[in-house]
Parts: sequence; C-alpha cells; structure tokens
Amino acid sequence: MLIGVINQKGGVGKSTTAAHLAYWLSHQRKQNTLVLDSDSQQSSSQWLQKMSLEFRVIDDPEELFETATDLADQYDAIVIDAPGVLGETTKSILLAVDLALIPVQAAQLDLASTEKIVRLVHNVQKVRKGQPHAAYTYLCSRVCARAHLGDRNQSAFVLVFAPLVIARTLSSSF
Repeated sequence: MLIGVINQKGGVGKSTTAAHLAYWLSHQRKQNTLVLDSDSQQSSSQWLQKMSLEFRVIDDPEELFETATDLADQYDAIVIDAPGVLGETTKSILLAVDLALIPVQAAQLDLASTEKIVRLVHNVQKVRKGQPHAAYTYLCSRVCARAHLGDRNQSAFVLVFAPLVIARTLSSSF
C-alpha cells in the first residue's frame, strides 16, 4: 500500500505522522516498510535514521512517482512524507498513492488553509476514478484527546469539508 501524508501547510504534523505511521507499520504490524521523504527539511529522515527504519530522500516529482510505483511490489507499505507546499511533488504523490492522510492542527487558520488540498484531492479522485481511497482522513495532531478545542474544530472541519470522515484524534503524547 502506498500512503501519502500531505498538506500544503507546514507545521501541521506531516513528518511526525509519516515517521510514527512507518514505525507502527514496521514494528506493530510487522510490515516491510519504506519511507520516501520528499520534504526539503527532511525531518522524518532524521527521526527514521534514529529509529533504524528504511528511508530514501527524493525531492524530484517525477523520480518520486517512479520510485514509489516501481517499489510498491517490494514493500508491504510505502509512506511518503510530502513537502508543505501545493506543488508538483504533492500532485505526484496523489497520483501514486492508495491512501492520502491530511494532518490538520486544531486551529481555524489551519482548517481554512486545508481547503485547497482537499479540492486537489477531489480533482485527483475524479481523474483516478475514486483513488486515493481514504483521502478524507482527518488527523488532528498536537491536541490532547480530551480537548474541547479539538472537538469543536473537528465539527467545523466536517461542516466545511463534508463529507469528511474523522478517523482519529492523536494524543500530544504520541
């Protein structure tokens, strides 16, 4: 399975989500997992190196698409950490992945800035006849699971970007 962690906004938890997801897939699910780091900051690569997880840094959109699709049969899961921009790399990721995760912080500005990435996902789904499958996954990171702010913003997100599915609120201790 190819999984892209995308959002045009920086600082929303893409690299954190990608690294923790890869660790979970590798250690808890015992899946042969590769991370493709396409973010110029390479935060996930630094964490993955410390966790002894396999990764590659690829920032060229065409090379990223080719590598992800060519290696899909060699791994149980490939997680792609996207840059915090809405550009060719993000579009290449969406054209390759089976599942797109969109981390969003519990702040009105972050929710509002997510509109463009959600629209892009809808457009890619039209071209790919419904793929990537779970593009509407809403991850609210850096919020305590009991926080009312997270609950209010999840409701706002669903109203603005319906029919979005709230998959899970990640605890700040993740």
